[in-house]
Order: sequence, then structure tokens, then C-alpha cells
Amino acid sequence: MDKLTSQSLGVIRSWDFDILVVVLFDKFGNILKAVELKTDDAKQLAKENEYQNGYILTTSKELLDNSKTRDLTKELQNILGEKTINSPIFDPLKDPPPIPEITHDFNKLNRALAIELCRKNGFNLYGEITFSSKNKSSDLYWANPNIEFLSNDWWLLLNDYKNNNLHIFDIPANSIRTIQIKTRADKPEQIDLQIKYRDDAFEDSRSGIRFVKWFIKTIPY
Repeated sequence: MDKLTSQSLGVIRSWDFDILVVVLFDKFGNILKAVELKTDDAKQLAKENEYQNGYILTTSKELLDNSKTRDLTKELQNILGEKTINSPIFDPLKDPPPIPEITHDFNKLNRALAIELCRKNGFNLYGEITFSSKNKSSDLYWANPNIEFLSNDWWLLLNDYKNNNLHIFDIPANSIRTIQIKTRADKPEQIDLQIKYRDDAFEDSRSGIRFVKWFIKTIPY
């Protein structure tokens, strides 16, 4: 990841351990944040996920800045010889380390480049992020985000590669209820999202939900 965002960690199906350590890296392999917490404290922060038969922890401020966690960030950074950020006004949840300027071909847009394009245009993405390009064989944007995304702040990026446009949607947590959305028959923990291409309402053909209500901007590239 490029910065600290609220994302789901792997499913916990057993609590047969004493200590949980969470280490988050940026895309260059540098440590952004590392915390340690006891099993009982992790249980209190985790949410049960019946679809995956386990518990989910998210990298929210409640976890990363919890009084019951031990911050290992500087300790591990020092072991690996990384530079630490000692500014008293630095907040890793709001002010991630700067990313080196890199020249990219945005005409070959993927998820990473789409996120960078958004940042270049003043959108500091956080929470869950889903990227989808127009399907080559049908007039749809297909995506299968985890149903847990609905309970978190969710950014949806739709890539119209035919017209070189990136459509941005900011969907606040709990804006969509699980009963409103359609999931995959073979993987019920994944949303079956099929948004109509060239549709001003950006309607999901599976659920009928119109995503235009969360549309904020189209960025040409």
C-alpha cells in the first residue's frame, strides 16, 4: 500500500496464539506501521464473518492507535535500517511518507496508476478501493469486491479506456445494505458488480442500484 488505509486483514479462524503482530508495508517494502497486541484485545476488535467462517480485523485507527497495542514501527524500522519520521505533527493515518515522482503511461491504466492519477488530481484515497475497466466483450464494468467493503468507506474507480476517462465514486460506509446487493453464487462473500457502460446513472445491472448518487468526478487521461 502507498499509505495507511482501512483495509481488511486475512481471516482469523483460530485464536490459538498469544500475540498478534500487524506489519504494514508501502509498495517499496518500507514499514509504514507495526503494532503488537494480545489475543484477547484482538478478539475485541475483530468482527465475525459468517461467510468466511472466521473473524476479520481491519487496519482502522481503532486498531493502529489503540491504547492496548504496542507500537513497533520505529523498532522494526531501525532493525531494517529504514529512516523514521520523527516530526511531532506527523500522523501516519493522514500524512503518509512521500512517494517518489515517477512518470507513467496512463493510457495503460491499472489499479495502481488509477490511484496515482486520483492523487495527482487532489483525491487522497482512503478506505477500500475497487478498480474496474470496461469489459472488452460487453458494455459492463465488472468487479467482485468483498462484501465487507460495504461497512467501510469505499472508493470505486471505473476506467473507460475507450474514451480515456476515469470515473470516481466515493461511497461512505453503510450506504448500501447487504440485502440490497447481489453476490456471486459460488462465492457469496464477493459482490457481483456489473455496472452498465455508457449509462448516466451508472446502474448495477444485477442489483438495480444507481451509483450516480456517489459520483464525484471524471478525470480524463
